[in-house]
Amino acid sequence: MQWGIATHCQAVEGSFCDGRYNLACGDGAQARKIAGTAQYWRTVAGADAREGRHHVVLAHALLLVEVDLIAAHRRANELEKRLGTGRVYRTDKTQSIEQCLPTPVAGLSARVADALITRLAGSRVPL
Repeated sequence: MQWGIATHCQAVEGSFCDGRYNLACGDGAQARKIAGTAQYWRTVAGADAREGRHHVVLAHALLLVEVDLIAAHRRANELEKRLGTGRVYRTDKTQSIEQCLPTPVAGLSARVADALITRLAGSRVPL
């Protein structure tokens, strides 16, 4: 499934959960985040001495397909306010796939989900 949305990896200052591996459309100050990834790595000891130490990772990806960005930012900003972080996220720093397309696509979220399932079906996470 391809819709010709030109993207690249970059940090997008002002977007929520900003990181250098955001998928963004637009260049420079005009870039808007449409997807992002996050990882948390930890080194842990095995159950016994023979297993040694190894890495575990918690990872996720976020893809903004069809979303009310104003509501999403309002909720994210409220969370940051309650946490007392001082972070404020800007709606003009994110964009949904839906907004990137020149014409509406019927069943967009379902089509994206099906494409992801198909692509990942042959993948295997090593244990």
